[in-house]
Amino acid sequence: MDKVFELVYKSGPHGDACTTYTLKIKEGTTLKDFLKSLNPKEWGEVRVNIPDPETFNLPYASESEKYKNIDIEYKYGKILKTSEDFTELLNRQIDLDYNNWANGGWSCMDYWIKIKML
Repeated sequence: MDKVFELVYKSGPHGDACTTYTLKIKEGTTLKDFLKSLNPKEWGEVRVNIPDPETFNLPYASESEKYKNIDIEYKYGKILKTSEDFTELLNRQIDLDYNNWANGGWSCMDYWIKIKML
């Protein structure tokens, strides 16, 4: 695989003309690599699932409570806005054990990825 990631068909197109894909991501890919490889002709959102330092090591926290999301809105090769600063995460690798996926159609594509723990 020469590209950082590939879209692998999962289902669709659905009623909204969007198709769902699983992501086949190259080993060692960082968040920075992933963002740089987004199609410059598309727009959408990348939801980055990251370990929440406040709850990750709590023994009673559920899996969903151990993580939080950062939403990164992009359009035509540029980051437009984010739900919070993510610069400290740029060199962190994407967790390939997670079900990383995408959904979209026409020129909109949204992604859901998870960052590895350090």
